[in-house]
Amino acid sequence: MARLPSPGGDKGTWGTILNEFLSVDHNSDGTIKTVAVSKGGTGQTTSTDGFNALAPTTTRGDLIYRGATNNQRLAKGTSGQFLKQGADDPAWATVVHTDISDWNNEVKQIINSTDVTWNIDDIADTASANVIAIRNNAVESGTPTIGDAYVWSGSQFVRTSVAVPLTQDAGASYSNSGAATTLFAGSLYDIPANTLQVGDIIEVNAFGTYLNNSGGGRDITIAVLADGTTIGGANTGLFSNTVTANASARAFDLKSILRVVSTGAAANIKSSSVLMIGGPAGFGPNIATCASTISATVDTTQALTLDVQSSLSAATSTQTVDC
Repeated sequence: MARLPSPGGDKGTWGTILNEFLSVDHNSDGTIKTVAVSKGGTGQTTSTDGFNALAPTTTRGDLIYRGATNNQRLAKGTSGQFLKQGADDPAWATVVHTDISDWNNEVKQIINSTDVTWNIDDIADTASANVIAIRNNAVESGTPTIGDAYVWSGSQFVRTSVAVPLTQDAGASYSNSGAATTLFAGSLYDIPANTLQVGDIIEVNAFGTYLNNSGGGRDITIAVLADGTTIGGANTGLFSNTVTANASARAFDLKSILRVVSTGAAANIKSSSVLMIGGPAGFGPNIATCASTISATVDTTQALTLDVQSSLSAATSTQTVDC
């Protein structure tokens, strides 16, 4: 075992003994040898290499934390996880809303931010109906207007107007036809799939003029349809309110209130409708008023297009409908 020379002793061997002692920690050129980890060193010659030699980490992304008695390795988590402090030790975890102390205000700040991109992925709270799930940017594009609402259609949030009337002032004109003729239709009246809910009310108001110059009493039908199924409307002949002949056109006005009773593939919609025919040129008392109730079955899981149709009781008379 290497030792230092003894004062007053080791005559003639001092140099050899001292060299043996120094060679334990020094190289032959006088530089200091590295100290092995097993002897309390690092086995390295630089601070970076020395730290790496002592660190318990093994993989990129690993972290070091203090365990019960020693520093320990925390293996890297998966992408998107955050570091969560447990009762004693840290751990990787997935964010849930309970991890944020002021969830509502945090969400409000995100929504109110002017530079945020809607990319909130699968945020949901199964224990509360107050949290809306916004999935994978599935929000219909476009600029909302006052009164708009977003309704989940099954694949994305669809923007729809709430209690805002949809108007169309360019209807059809036809004459002498007993066949149903479309007065108003088109994408303006589309109802997105899965939008209607139980208790929803749809009001349809169609008006125009009807000329019966045939010389005899005639009847007119105004009907509201959803994808070909009659869900509202009325006919002047229901209560013997036949429209008498006149050389002047009369104003007509249909009001149909449609109420959603149930939804789904066989949804039930019930309606109450009133059809009024005015005096010549729209003046004077109504000469025909009729009402009807209809219970119809439609598929609210599919997009529905409303249209208004009209038909006349005879095809060979001088009759004209303008909307």
